[in-house]
Amino acid sequence: MICFDAVTKHYGATTALDAVTVQVRSGHVTGLLGPNGAGKSTAMRLLLGLDRPTRGRVTIDGIPYARLPRPLQTVGAHLDARSYHPRRSARAHLLALARYAGIPSRRVDEVIELVGLESVARRRAGSFSLGMGQRLGIAAALLGDPAVLVLDEPMNGLDTDGVRWIRLLLKEFASEGRTVLVSSHLMAEMHQTVDRVIVMGKGRLLADCSTDELVSSVSDVVVLRTPDVAAAPGLTRALDRAGMSVAETSPGELEITGGTPARIGDAAFDEGMRVHSLSVTPATLEEGYLRLVEDAFEFRRADAPSASGGPEGASR
Repeated sequence: MICFDAVTKHYGATTALDAVTVQVRSGHVTGLLGPNGAGKSTAMRLLLGLDRPTRGRVTIDGIPYARLPRPLQTVGAHLDARSYHPRRSARAHLLALARYAGIPSRRVDEVIELVGLESVARRRAGSFSLGMGQRLGIAAALLGDPAVLVLDEPMNGLDTDGVRWIRLLLKEFASEGRTVLVSSHLMAEMHQTVDRVIVMGKGRLLADCSTDELVSSVSDVVVLRTPDVAAAPGLTRALDRAGMSVAETSPGELEITGGTPARIGDAAFDEGMRVHSLSVTPATLEEGYLRLVEDAFEFRRADAPSASGGPEGASR
């Protein structure tokens, strides 16, 4: 288990982390989410002993990273897809790490096979694509067969098969009772991969919950299509009185939040409106995340739509 206990980190006048207390639990794939400047990278650096907190404590199973007797066998980390000597082969890179950490050389061949780099293991790593570099970095993280895995943007540069592979790898790792912390901006992939989320904004903890809990914080969208365009204003008023939000995206098409297809269909019937279709677009992790961090973006266009809809926050 990873524990952040009232962790604050200042860089001069900038507060990168502000009294963050959170636990990353074993047996789960936990997503570390937040916009640029949220404090995610700082949190990972403090976790791995690359920097020290101004106040508070970060521990792995009760021990700071710097005091772990065998750190590579306890925590496997991958923060940079290019963290290798470009003139070394993939195998030589992993062998050097293994020798430094007292890991048997046979483990090098095991992780090379695990990440699918057998055919290029003796090629210079500097010739690798971004996706191949990601696989090499993940191989290095797995080298010590660690109980804790920490990955920053591991899906960048991977093709569809590679993304599916890393998703299954992380889930299998967690199913063995290990701890997985993964940071990414790819919300669709995070939705399919993580079962818990830690959301940060401007150095503060905004949420620590299951993925399902965050998704359920936003409503599904029901799309109604009708040929009776003239009846749309009357239905909009009726749905508004019932506590639903309506946006007319085109003539004869309404996007409705806060109601079920049955309630919306009944309201349309009461208004004498013909309904050609009612379809449901399920809520997503991205929508729950955007609503949560709406005020935490470091850079944002003045006319960018809010999480709740258009520039003025209208329903989508």
